[in-house]
Amino acid sequence: MANKDDRVNELPKPLSHRSSENNNIIVELNIILQQIMGITDISQSRRRKLKVAVFVILISTIVFISLFLYFQLKEAPCEDDPCYNGGTCFESGESFGYNGSKCEDSPCSTEPCLNNGTCTVNETPYVCSCQDGYNGIQCKETPCSNHPCLNNGSCEIFGASHVCFCRDGYNGTACEVTPCFGNPCSNRGTCRVSGSSYICSCLPGYTGTSCEVTPCFGDPCLNGGTCSISGSSYVCSCLPGYTGTSCEVTPCFGDPCLNGGTCTDNGSSYMCSCPTGYTGISCEELEFKPIFVACSENQQSVLDTWRTPSTGGEIVNINDSCTAGHLRSSIIDNWNQLGIDKVKVELFTNGKLDLALYFDGNLSTSYNWFSLERLHSSSFSDLTQTSTVNFFSMDGDQTVDRHFYISSNYDGCPGDLFWMVVIDTADANYRPCAYDKLPGKEYPYILYAPDQHKTTLNNGV
Repeated sequence: MANKDDRVNELPKPLSHRSSENNNIIVELNIILQQIMGITDISQSRRRKLKVAVFVILISTIVFISLFLYFQLKEAPCEDDPCYNGGTCFESGESFGYNGSKCEDSPCSTEPCLNNGTCTVNETPYVCSCQDGYNGIQCKETPCSNHPCLNNGSCEIFGASHVCFCRDGYNGTACEVTPCFGNPCSNRGTCRVSGSSYICSCLPGYTGTSCEVTPCFGDPCLNGGTCSISGSSYVCSCLPGYTGTSCEVTPCFGDPCLNGGTCTDNGSSYMCSCPTGYTGISCEELEFKPIFVACSENQQSVLDTWRTPSTGGEIVNINDSCTAGHLRSSIIDNWNQLGIDKVKVELFTNGKLDLALYFDGNLSTSYNWFSLERLHSSSFSDLTQTSTVNFFSMDGDQTVDRHFYISSNYDGCPGDLFWMVVIDTADANYRPCAYDKLPGKEYPYILYAPDQHKTTLNNGV
């Protein structure tokens, strides 16, 4: 037998002698069959039976030979040491460990280990030793194989790991942080990604990039009002004195201060700063300076007091008891120079204002400001004017004369029911009425006649 080294480049034929013997057997059987078929001295029927018997024997022989050859080959596959390259032959199905029918091809010859992996032959039939970051049977799997970068981020191998390069608007190790991460939409707004940013769909009443602008944004409730969200709108709880949807209606709303007064909110109400000449809560009243006070029953001459210049520039005040007598201001002496605009006459009873008359003082003097023509307004109404006298009637029964006299120059008396008169001894000659001559009555007086007769006039309170 030849040495194995002499057969390296020659394919062996370990079973050729068996094949030759089998061929001889088949030839011999064919000859026998031909000889049998050549017998002519038997009947046709027996001839047919003989053919069948011979055919069965032939088929059985072929099957037997085939089985014999199969088991002969199977029982000794390694009989002629068929394995090259130091391979050891062992019965293992139909393969030999190395690739190729004779182990002529190494399992690593096709470089199955990818990505610079190192291949080692073993019974598996090979093992790959992978570079850092690679794994799998053939080192196919990289750190980027399972697509760790989300949201279309790009994965790049970095040593044994990976790095994700995220699209604009995305970040995080795996690009998992989207523009909507953390829900930037306030007040229950819905976030959706739009390119590298986000868009918020806000509930009704809310606006802004992140729905941060609420119905109460910017504090729409004015003047200290408290804002509360109500559905898609707001409701203001206003402080006392303020009203309106946004508490915009202040105590000064509508400018309650008259005659050019300036309004200032004062808590739940307002306060008016009135210009010169006006007073009152809403500057509705003219501001008058008291320049003359005449009190009843003080035994002083009213006319003399009015005519006598004052020595000082005092402003007199009303006193319930008038203990100071008739009081006079030096303004009377400068009437023409001061340019008096309006004059008011008031009647007080026990300190309470009962009556008031307003006169136009423009271009007046200290002696003609009380004329009927200058009467601006009063609680009196004029009934008749039959002569150029200074008298005015009071509100009331117009069937009788209720005259108000402020001058010593008057006429009348008959039928007068209610008078306010200035009685002065200096003008005794102007007393046509009986009660004017009553002793001790030289002072301002209110007289009334309960039965419309002058003889029953009495002094009032």
